[in-house]
Amino acid sequence: MTRILFVFFALPLFAQTTDDIEIIYPHPAHTLRLVGAPLYLIGTIPYENADLTVNGAEALIDPDGAFIAFAQPRFREGSVAFDFEITQGGETTTVPILYKYIPAPATLPDAPLRFDGAWRATPLHDREVRVGETISVEVKATPGARATFAVEGIEGEFPMIETTERIDYLYGDAVFGAGFTGMDREIGGVYQGVARILEPLDSARVSIRLEKNGERIDTTLPPKIKTIDSRVPRVVRTKDAPNWTTARTKPGLGYLMFIPGGVPLEVTGGTGEYLASEVAAGKTIHFPASFVVEEPLGTPPPEASIDVARISDAGEKAIVEFGFDERVPYSIEQLESPQRLVFRFFNVWTNIDWIRHERDYDEDRAPFVREATWSQPRDGEFVFTLLLDQKTHWGYRTEYDGSTLRATINKPAARRSTFLGLGSQLEGRRIAIDPGHNPESGAVGPRGTLEKDVDYVLAERLREAFEERGAIVEFTRERDEALPLRERKARVNEIDPEIVISVHNNAVPQGVDATTYNGSSVYYYYRQAKPLAELIHRRFNERLGMRDHGFYYGNLYMCRIPESISLLVEPAFMSIPEQERLLKTDEFQAKIVEAIVEAFEEFYDRYAE
Repeated sequence: MTRILFVFFALPLFAQTTDDIEIIYPHPAHTLRLVGAPLYLIGTIPYENADLTVNGAEALIDPDGAFIAFAQPRFREGSVAFDFEITQGGETTTVPILYKYIPAPATLPDAPLRFDGAWRATPLHDREVRVGETISVEVKATPGARATFAVEGIEGEFPMIETTERIDYLYGDAVFGAGFTGMDREIGGVYQGVARILEPLDSARVSIRLEKNGERIDTTLPPKIKTIDSRVPRVVRTKDAPNWTTARTKPGLGYLMFIPGGVPLEVTGGTGEYLASEVAAGKTIHFPASFVVEEPLGTPPPEASIDVARISDAGEKAIVEFGFDERVPYSIEQLESPQRLVFRFFNVWTNIDWIRHERDYDEDRAPFVREATWSQPRDGEFVFTLLLDQKTHWGYRTEYDGSTLRATINKPAARRSTFLGLGSQLEGRRIAIDPGHNPESGAVGPRGTLEKDVDYVLAERLREAFEERGAIVEFTRERDEALPLRERKARVNEIDPEIVISVHNNAVPQGVDATTYNGSSVYYYYRQAKPLAELIHRRFNERLGMRDHGFYYGNLYMCRIPESISLLVEPAFMSIPEQERLLKTDEFQAKIVEAIVEAFEEFYDRYAE
């Protein structure tokens, strides 16, 4: 017997429930942004040992009715439809669920002549540029037209070319799924142009004109273009706060460096809420305007010099001091073969004749710093390379004292004696555990389980296991404490651990087949964390019985804590019914904890000196 139940959704607070189905994600009240690939859906049905298909695709379903399906959407009456067919005891119930949607990018028809309002036209945000710089303009519209644009306050018009954008893969699939495959689409009607701004502008807007077969249409983009008055430099200074200013490669894109308080920067551009500063020839950083304060007009643009550096190589740490005459932004990277730290300082010109190296000639301790060299590869950039003489280091801390920067580099921890297997390498070790998420919930399982709750329970069990072995453990947050991501780095540094581990559980972006691509994964950023990350990754694969979801170099906030060995783990997937269920069991939680603790023990045994 087959029966059809039509469902009409009101706006709920969390999940949508009927007598036959509860959809957790994507919420039926939400508008789906289609990506040109199947989508996954999770939820529960109130039938035990039933079968479920969604738009003809077989769902993964637990005996209690929790499911995940990966299905191609169907179009019906101006909506996207998913037909849930539930079969139990020879009876099939069909539940059609409709969503509003934003279509996947595609070439518009040849007529009528129109702009595609769903395309992210450029410029997307207000811009501040210097006279002589260029702005780029891009829209999507009916193909085959002649396109031009004009900038308010500038005479004449600028040409645009029509291009075709290829989509060969989805970002989520490239990171978490099948790889650089699965897509083969071309989108026509993308018009691009560029203009060099040679005269001052104040809140100018860009207008675009299309002409085709005697028809003409115009549109004006909302963002405003303003030029920077280069006659008087605009200087800002980073706020003095525990959480440093985040500088990015472009507005809203990847982390590039973290800038401490009190560093002056000349503003050389702006996009939306982000300011830009060219800190060396051809090197521009982008940072939120809310992270800085304005200096008085007339403040000279930053230009520091350095005359001397000192290295102290004694005790458990190595200390490098840089004598600048003004605070400057910098980045540090760790390289291998050979082991070295590379400091890159910006807005700096060097005058170094001396690098003083104070060594410890204790016969029982090998030198930690073998050599230090410097260079000035381009205007405004000073590079200082520290060659290390041991396997690795265990993190570093940098801080300004006035304009002198001090970098304290942790030598590898001392190895514990565990004769005949007695004792633990974890005895007395300082470890920080970051239970992922809160105030945000993180991923949500088909049964409505919140990741932040699972993460905290795992963190508690991990703390108990570490403390049983003599470790000193602290959390970044308590169970109900709402601690935003940006505040966690400062919390970790208050704890001052040797190692910090951030505990999460996973989900993937829409468009990735989560029924196939799931399992355990581990993430690191700094190379000093890579050996421990590899050990945990191997233990997960040996102990948990999950798929190997990958070993990742991850430019993630909780991995970018240079003061310690920092990494992030994702033992399982919240969105997979079986894994959501396992994550709530004592047995599976014990396996996760055992894998991590064993990896920590081996790490200290192999990499402590």
